[in-house]
Amino acid sequence: MKFLKNEELLKKIFIVFLMLQPILDIYILFTNEVVDFFKFSPSTIIRIFIICLLLIMIVLSIKFNKKYLWFIVYGIVLSIYFVFHHFNASMFKVTNVGTYNYSLTSELFYIIRMLLPFIIAFITYHINLNKKQIYKIFIYFTLIISATIVLTNITCLSFRSYSENFDLISSNFFNWFFPNNYTNVDLSSKGIFNSANQIGSILSILLPITIYYFFTMKDNKKLTSITLIFQTLSVLMIGTRISSYSWILIYMVMFILYIYYSLIVKKIKFVKNDFYSLLIIFLLFLFVLKFAPINTRKYASDYMDSIVSNEEKIKVQEKDLKLKIDNLLKEDENGEELKELLKKYISINYEVSSINKEYILDIYNYKADPVFWYKIMELPYQERCESRQIEEFVTARLYEINNNSKDKFLGMGFSTFRNGNLYLEQDFKVHFYTLGIIGSLLLVYPYIIILLMAAIYLIKNFKKNNLKFLSYCFSISLMVIFGYLAGSVLDQLIITLICGFIVGLICINLFSGGKND
Repeated sequence: MKFLKNEELLKKIFIVFLMLQPILDIYILFTNEVVDFFKFSPSTIIRIFIICLLLIMIVLSIKFNKKYLWFIVYGIVLSIYFVFHHFNASMFKVTNVGTYNYSLTSELFYIIRMLLPFIIAFITYHINLNKKQIYKIFIYFTLIISATIVLTNITCLSFRSYSENFDLISSNFFNWFFPNNYTNVDLSSKGIFNSANQIGSILSILLPITIYYFFTMKDNKKLTSITLIFQTLSVLMIGTRISSYSWILIYMVMFILYIYYSLIVKKIKFVKNDFYSLLIIFLLFLFVLKFAPINTRKYASDYMDSIVSNEEKIKVQEKDLKLKIDNLLKEDENGEELKELLKKYISINYEVSSINKEYILDIYNYKADPVFWYKIMELPYQERCESRQIEEFVTARLYEINNNSKDKFLGMGFSTFRNGNLYLEQDFKVHFYTLGIIGSLLLVYPYIIILLMAAIYLIKNFKKNNLKFLSYCFSISLMVIFGYLAGSVLDQLIITLICGFIVGLICINLFSGGKND
């Protein structure tokens, strides 16, 4: 058992584990066949096993003192919460509209997944990595992802960002600049990775740190420059709104911070070549953005016009039916005659309602709640055309129907919604419904708490501030912002594990005086 107390072995496993995270996110590990065979994605099982091993090794290598009581208290509180959460979620009553079945195994597995980044932060805080080791983790993690996306795009061996069937892209980067009839669906590429949204988000989140190294790292300048170029090109290739536009803001903020720290407070040396080189890269990719997949989107205004036209024709053809429905709605929304008329109306019109029929027929069948779906169909086009909006409407409706006051604090369960194929793509909102206020405070809001502590630290220690620490804080801020705007960020291990590492580095600055600086 001596190897468990080997500090150098611990560091090597930890560094390699983080650098190779992208490999655990390749598509083949998330296919239905693989997931059905293992019951979970094997990448998640591997991550849990290695992190548990690292945690055991770090616990055996540190000396216990009073400050660790906080971690014990946190573990006890989280355990108590989970017991109450389990009993509350298992009482979910809305079972007549789909497969909203609670699963203890899946729920426990999800809580562990949400906890893993905080364990990574704990390990990072105690493992005492040097500057070069930290640099390697960030650069190799980023380079593996971005180089894979760029190379598979050029060879047209990349999967489309907007395809659930892992179809290959129709053309590569070089054809962006020539006249063609391709859309963003044909051109957006995610390499061989499982999710474009998640890969695009993590590349954007790490961009401030790459730029920081570009400005300050004298060694390995070529490697850093190649990584930065590939990283910026990759976020354009991925083609999501977040990845395609956020890099502009990130570059601009990092330009301002560099000027401030080099020319105003003079904490770092201003290097003209670095500044102008980055400016050229920035302007070059601004030019490329004009031809990127995000700007080949077909918003289909003609299609929208035809939809509206079809709806108007239907309303004219079924004027009497609709008039009768509207009159009955004013009298009693629960009347049986009204429900039957609504079912008839919806069955005729749902296909031209611009609402994804999967939601109406499978996820939350209209026959169980016709009044709800009729009201959704009556909304203006822009309020019902996007699936994310429908997800929010349906989730809020299930919360209302379940009518359990404890849901607000304990949540209705991640597995409950996942088994019903409904999962709201807005992290803070979905975790309110799945984990409740208490669960969110324990597993989601610590990221915000750390940022608030960092903000207080920055104010109190204004003269001690440095660009590295601000870059770390900027990255975690982006994580929180993307989670709020786009979702599927704060519970995805390809994102949260490396962000847990960044949180650990922030904590070193907050509580240990920046021992790795």
